[in-house]
Amino acid sequence: MICTNKDSTAQESDRELVARLVDRARAEGVELVGENGLLGRLAELVLESALEGEITDHLGYDKQQRSGDEATNSRNGAPSKTVITDLGPVEISVPRDREGRFSRRSCGRVAEPAARPRLPGDLHRCHPCEVAGSVADCVI
Repeated sequence: MICTNKDSTAQESDRELVARLVDRARAEGVELVGENGLLGRLAELVLESALEGEITDHLGYDKQQRSGDEATNSRNGAPSKTVITDLGPVEISVPRDREGRFSRRSCGRVAEPAARPRLPGDLHRCHPCEVAGSVADCVI
């Protein structure tokens, strides 16, 4: 693979961003891994950003923008879900649309629980989804 100057600049920019994040985490006493760790928070931000981009593509307009006269479908909240990753559980906000047609690509389709009522603490696994090169299970 030939590395272009543009690729090199992007990689350097990424390294600088990561260095600033790590420095900030150290200054605030945040661990790299573990509960409320830096890597878990980054996974949360990356997944939520990807999902927000997907629903924007699906609906055809940005969040807080008017949908236009012809569009009837719109955003309908973003309930909290937990994704189990190699880094541990990560709680993310998963956007949905009013017509229920939004299909997530970043994190597979969430399986509905069995017919019995959901109880607090119940974990219902869904189809595996890929998160940063590793397999994770979505949990509702």
